[in-house]
Amino acid sequence: MYIKKIELHRFKRFRDQSIDLQNHLSLVVGGNNSGKSTILQALAAWQFCKTLTEIEKGREGWLQTKVKSGVGLGIVDFTPLQVPSLAHMWTNLKTNKEKEPDGYTLKIKVFWDIAPGQERHLEMGMSLANDRLFVKSTATNLTKAEIIDAKGSPILGNVPSVAYLPPFAGITDREGRRASR
Repeated sequence: MYIKKIELHRFKRFRDQSIDLQNHLSLVVGGNNSGKSTILQALAAWQFCKTLTEIEKGREGWLQTKVKSGVGLGIVDFTPLQVPSLAHMWTNLKTNKEKEPDGYTLKIKVFWDIAPGQERHLEMGMSLANDRLFVKSTATNLTKAEIIDAKGSPILGNVPSVAYLPPFAGITDREGRRASR
């Protein structure tokens, strides 16, 4: 299973953008400041929000798109991205509600197929209030039977996972190399 598309709403430089990923492997290529790192950061933020929701509410939390309140946390607990403030994740630092009816103004939606022709998606939304970030699932077409078995245990493999390794500061091509023998 692979992620085939990402939709970003008000995430950093992307106001409303859909990005297709193809052929099981995508290379992200572009000039400076074109959004390459932002795409990877969006995937890291989506994974963090998905995991946090699962820890706090169980996998059923992914299905609770109509619930008003999300899981709250502060900047010190938001670990996938280093940002000066949580508002730096929003386009133009504007976190206020515009047309979003639920107040979750930043959204990252990931699409994948669980089988040929069976597309699934999970959108994680974020809201900022008084320097606290609130996270919840804002849209999905997953069913409980696809993520939890009859005994209540998680079904693995039906929802993608993302691993993001941020760049290391200070490592350059001039770093000393140690010869191995």
